[in-house]
Amino acid sequence: MSAAKTPLVATAGAPQTQLSVEPGRYPKVRRDESVVEKLHGVEVADPYRWLEDPDSEETQKFVEAQNELTNEVLAACDTRDKFKALFTDLYNYPKYGTPFKKGSRYFYYSNSGLQQQFVLFTQAALDAEPSVLLDPNTLSEDGTVALRDASFSEDGTLLAYQLSSGGSDWARIQVLRIGADGAPEQLPDRLEYVKFSCLAWTHDGLGFFYNRYKEPEKAADLGTETESATDQQLCYHVLGTTQSADCVVWAMPDCPTWMSSAEVSDDGGSLLLYVSEGCQPKNRLFYLNLSKVPKDKATGALDFSGFDLFSGGEKLPVVKLVDDFEASYDYVANEGDLFYFKTNLDAPRYRVVRARLPSPGPPSSWEDAVAHHPRDLLQSAVALKGDSLALRYLRDVRGALALHRLSDGGLVREFKLPGIGCIGGFSGSRKGTQFFYSFQSE
Repeated sequence: MSAAKTPLVATAGAPQTQLSVEPGRYPKVRRDESVVEKLHGVEVADPYRWLEDPDSEETQKFVEAQNELTNEVLAACDTRDKFKALFTDLYNYPKYGTPFKKGSRYFYYSNSGLQQQFVLFTQAALDAEPSVLLDPNTLSEDGTVALRDASFSEDGTLLAYQLSSGGSDWARIQVLRIGADGAPEQLPDRLEYVKFSCLAWTHDGLGFFYNRYKEPEKAADLGTETESATDQQLCYHVLGTTQSADCVVWAMPDCPTWMSSAEVSDDGGSLLLYVSEGCQPKNRLFYLNLSKVPKDKATGALDFSGFDLFSGGEKLPVVKLVDDFEASYDYVANEGDLFYFKTNLDAPRYRVVRARLPSPGPPSSWEDAVAHHPRDLLQSAVALKGDSLALRYLRDVRGALALHRLSDGGLVREFKLPGIGCIGGFSGSRKGTQFFYSFQSE
């Protein structure tokens, strides 16, 4: 944002209006006095429960009446156009996401100013000319199709991405192949009924893990349902096959509200499985040695059919490293069987610990790699090639950045930032010596 635009609001002030609405103009709403529930021994009335059904004719008529009044009021607001012009001017500047590298190419998200959705760009080198890889703005006339998440294969030649419409949590997954010149080629793979999903490729580039739910009753009108989605499934999709052939790798029918996600280790040999309950920073942590999963003789892809929850006869050889919801655990890196995790176990400001898998002992026995800081909040940890670990901290409500040794956690150097501000995006790879971050200040 240019420095000239910021004082505009302070000096000129926001446009003012004397607009008011008489209470009698508001749409009448029916009270249903018959809805009374006893909660913890106390009777609680809920006379507007009927409004929770968005499909009922009465609810729709009430919403239409509200919209009609709103439009009348807005039409009489003589400052509306001034507000629009002011906010449009303030928001109309180029925005860039933090670049990252996959395979031999670099990628970043950008918005020219007023685009509905950010565009994904790619370039062969940091000083090369960028080209558009995926522009969600071209996928719908009103710009309401959004790119929710994207995951590149290890060599950077394949992209699995999620698209959602109209702000819905439901998404579909599609796949692009990326040519040597950065040109995208749409592949036929299309996965439906995806929600709150991970995207994790196996390093052979032949398939990826993702999460889905069973087909909803109103599958033709996703996003309008009011019932909760339960019984999430973790599946494995082999590239070039139909979704009906995907194996259900993990599910928890005994705990229908729990959710899972998966991550493949940097060396490609292990699967880290996270199980969560609600939004608290706590999760269970399981481990799978991918060498114990057979491969399909025809395609070479991992074959989970023997472990499929519904049709397989074998139990997935998962090792439960942490089987409670006492703390959070996130994979950072590994050197062979020595794994590093970022955790808040006995560390509200987080620390990095190490454990030797698959038999690490209880989490309380895991050694510190980077100890709990007495003051700073550890926000991110990215392992780089060799013995380097880049750490992003929040220190006295401002960003801080440091480089440590992975082997013993020792501080190598702290980076001088451009000023007092916050660090946003943070990216790096175990296969490279570069890392990127974004910095924002006044």
